[in-house]
Amino acid sequence: MRIQNTYNGIVKYENGELITTKENSDEHGYGMRNVKTAAAKYDGVCQITHDDNIFQSEVLLYMDKFY
Repeated sequence: MRIQNTYNGIVKYENGELITTKENSDEHGYGMRNVKTAAAKYDGVCQITHDDNIFQSEVLLYMDKFY
């Protein structure tokens, strides 16, 4: 699965992890973390890339893990 969106070009990292750029960070920033956790749980891969205009996440899950 690949999801890509345009964005304002601002990306924040803390200790090598993406963090939210929204003001009320205690209420935001869970989405990408949950995706990465789910991918890891099923021995999948989550890759996040970005340039100045496009933010992209790709997730690969192996179907044999679900059966």
